[in-house]
Amino acid sequence: MPTISEASLTRKFNLGNYESLEVGAKAFMAEGENLQQVLAQLEYQLEKYFEAAHPEAFTRQPQPSQPIQQPQAVQRGLTKEDAEKLFPDELCELLSFEDKGDYIIIKPRQFLGAENFAKIAQIVREVGGDYVSAGKESHFRIPKKKV
Repeated sequence: MPTISEASLTRKFNLGNYESLEVGAKAFMAEGENLQQVLAQLEYQLEKYFEAAHPEAFTRQPQPSQPIQQPQAVQRGLTKEDAEKLFPDELCELLSFEDKGDYIIIKPRQFLGAENFAKIAQIVREVGGDYVSAGKESHFRIPKKKV
């Protein structure tokens, strides 16, 4: 079986008025990285880029079934339990949470797919967190204290 060392993805976005924009991205893969996860990350990055470049044309995906609850623990610092409460049950089951230093680290238990990856990334960003791409050690992280 051949070794895949890079992945690319191209998306075409409709701008309206018979205009469209085609955007592409390429990622070099570390040995052992999951191709589907890399493609999901690329798709997320392309949508993020397009939304920033053309917010007037971006149509939002439906929100998760449960409203996102902001933790009341901002003053005392976010706990692992607070982080778990941010996610609907169907997403929480796909994730593991770990308290590490100044961050709560969130790792997928299984392949997330593009839709779940985007939902999780949106929730993490809304509370000041981000995604760390590091091959098999890729994860989301949320700071315990708001910056």
